[in-house]
Amino acid sequence: MLPQMKLSGLFTAMCTPFRAGRLDEEGLRDNLRFQIRHDVDGVLILGTTGEHPTLSEAECIRVIEITVEEAKGRIHVMVGAGANSTEATIAEVERAHDLGADSVNIVAPYYNRPTQKGLFHHFEAICAKELLPVC
Repeated sequence: MLPQMKLSGLFTAMCTPFRAGRLDEEGLRDNLRFQIRHDVDGVLILGTTGEHPTLSEAECIRVIEITVEEAKGRIHVMVGAGANSTEATIAEVERAHDLGADSVNIVAPYYNRPTQKGLFHHFEAICAKELLPVC
């Protein structure tokens, strides 16, 4: 069982910067450095503000890699994850774990409208993997 996580302080929901239709890696680094200089306690990347559903898998991986590299353990890195299937969500959680994230923020499956029981089983299956704390 994962240890219980208690979040506190200031977390920024980060946007994912683009330039000329491509991930702006230096812009992301600049934004992260600004957050760290101004004493945020953590960042949420690849959430709604980070446009997670519109990014390719390679872009998502790169955003996580850059964020973990810039954070260097100084701030908490929470990664937005979630898809319309439990298996795809678990794959995203595994990816965040393997790339060094501290936790994940899981959205409920959208568009396919699971029942309350279905939602429970979805989150239960994700948490059973015990990879990262789920927010």
